[in-house]
Amino acid sequence: MSESLSHKILALAREHRQSAEVLYRERQFRDSISRSYYAIFHAARALVEAAGATSKKQEGVISHFDREFVKTGRLSKQLSKILHEAKDLREMSDYEESWQATGDKAQKLLDGATLFIQEVERFLST
Repeated sequence: MSESLSHKILALAREHRQSAEVLYRERQFRDSISRSYYAIFHAARALVEAAGATSKKQEGVISHFDREFVKTGRLSKQLSKILHEAKDLREMSDYEESWQATGDKAQKLLDGATLFIQEVERFLST
């Protein structure tokens, strides 16, 4: 996989993170949570693509990320935790009508997206 494609995917992650921030400021917490998750997912996908693996499916990307980057100690377990929690929150936000999206939950996930993207950028630059 070309380095160019992984950078394009990482740019998409940054765009989703920026959208999440705008939605958070507008108090659209469910949508902010969803965009934060996709920021994290695409950052993980950029990393997986840069490593030469290809998957657009969420489970494939998450599994590869955990197996090749977290379990090997190349990246911290904290990033795996952020990714898995983000996926769970996004699913609740998108599919559970009675689930309450709060500003605190959205802000925590937005902070997680920021950290996740920074760590992926750092890893890819080495």
